[in-house]
Amino acid sequence: MSGEKGGTKTVVTCAMLEVIYFLHIVFLKVNGRSLEFEDSMPLGSHVEMNETCAYINSNVFMKFQKDHFIPRKEPGEVFLILDSHASHCSDVAVVGLAVENDVILFSSKPHHPVFIVT
Repeated sequence: MSGEKGGTKTVVTCAMLEVIYFLHIVFLKVNGRSLEFEDSMPLGSHVEMNETCAYINSNVFMKFQKDHFIPRKEPGEVFLILDSHASHCSDVAVVGLAVENDVILFSSKPHHPVFIVT
């Protein structure tokens, strides 16, 4: 998702279908913290600001799992569909956290959408 002035923004949307819940996290390359970014977002949404980059890295994905995804997941195993970006599947700590919390990580090709037909 590109900004009006060409800045990159990353939006993570997670649909937890059993509870009809959408979790939105937006990563912005911005100095400082401004709460007005969250004003029009759905309840429970969160904005992360980083001075150097708006892309997801292993630390950001770990924070997403710890602070947003795992606390809201239902008990038992869940299936989390990801692209195969290195930040999602190459960090041992990220994979370990998923295993400890019954999260099954499914990776598709990097930067490709996943279409599931039921």
